[in-house]
Amino acid sequence: MIRTLGKNDSEIKAFRENIFIEDLDLPIECMDFDYNQLQQVTKDKEHCEDAWKMSNTFWNKANIDQVFYITNVAISCGYKHDDKRYRGAYLTYTIKSKRKQHRSLNFKEFGFFALQAIRAAELGCDEIFLSVYEYNRRMSANVRALKHGGYGDVAGNILHQELKYRGKEIIKYVEQHIFSIDFKELLVKYDEDLMELKNDESGIVTARYPTEPRKYPDVVKLNCNLDLDLLKREYEEFDDNENYILSRRKDFKISPSINIILSAYLGFKSKVYDGVALNKKGTTDLKDAVGDYTKEFLKQFPTACRMNYITTRKGWKTKQHVDHVDYTNQGFRIIVPFDEMKMTFDNEREYVLESGNVYFVNICVPHVGEHHSDKEERGGLLFKLMDDDIIWQAYSSQ
Repeated sequence: MIRTLGKNDSEIKAFRENIFIEDLDLPIECMDFDYNQLQQVTKDKEHCEDAWKMSNTFWNKANIDQVFYITNVAISCGYKHDDKRYRGAYLTYTIKSKRKQHRSLNFKEFGFFALQAIRAAELGCDEIFLSVYEYNRRMSANVRALKHGGYGDVAGNILHQELKYRGKEIIKYVEQHIFSIDFKELLVKYDEDLMELKNDESGIVTARYPTEPRKYPDVVKLNCNLDLDLLKREYEEFDDNENYILSRRKDFKISPSINIILSAYLGFKSKVYDGVALNKKGTTDLKDAVGDYTKEFLKQFPTACRMNYITTRKGWKTKQHVDHVDYTNQGFRIIVPFDEMKMTFDNEREYVLESGNVYFVNICVPHVGEHHSDKEERGGLLFKLMDDDIIWQAYSSQ
């Protein structure tokens, strides 16, 4: 398990000390040497570079945002390089005795680079990059491997396959090879399948205008029976510890890591947005923990699927985005806000979704969602419909 710690955490210091003593075979006092002194006591360039980056002299001055740590195995750091870019896989080191057992820690699902990319997105960066200082043959081989797409395919290194070589750049006064992931490019590539599943949690869409989403209104208030107090009470009482992403990691159409990275980039950051599934994994059946009134309420929507409680906090506001390009394969989004929220379409048409109502919202049109409520935390019920009958019925009566 990867944990995130501060650069001065006692565990991280102890880990670096262990590297010096066990892996580098250097006296502990060498941790306070400067670079020239380390050159005198190390056997080659790679030995010196490892000692330097783990030394107190370098570490204490290094610009480190977070340390990503596997206990007694490996560390990898990240920092915000500038307003738009986050540097990942920085000062990465795996204990020699653990390298055979723990390979490719950077690029696998939920590996170092994935967690650093999520962090980058949450900080508002548009790109994460890693740099390679080509100072010996092993580093030259590393550059070749990173440039070769087959490396990612064979090793299962999910994020390596998304890295683009950007050429050379001076980083920390040293010319280095730059490999990066641009979140905007990644979104264009995967937007249509973002958070979509390949299991039986949804069905076949029946739509009046499957390929013409602009023929649907932005928002339609549906004609439904609703006791807000009961619905909200059961939301507050709902107790479920299922991790949506981990439990469905094999069911997503695209990589779970990429799903989380792009969700964070769009504004669905864990600190201000949280969702929990009401339906059982792989089915449209509701979990046993769902309240009786909520189950009764949802019976009004025979084709409902992908039911979720969502909780947003002050500060939640998405980038403008579309969830799907049309309604050929994805369902129609229904929102039941327990407290007010706001949606804006095409950067101009604003709608306040009021509590106690049920709304269809046209997520195939560019839109922004935001917290809007005066409350620190607000909730709601989200689900999809696999047909649009109830939407057109409500629209024709308004």
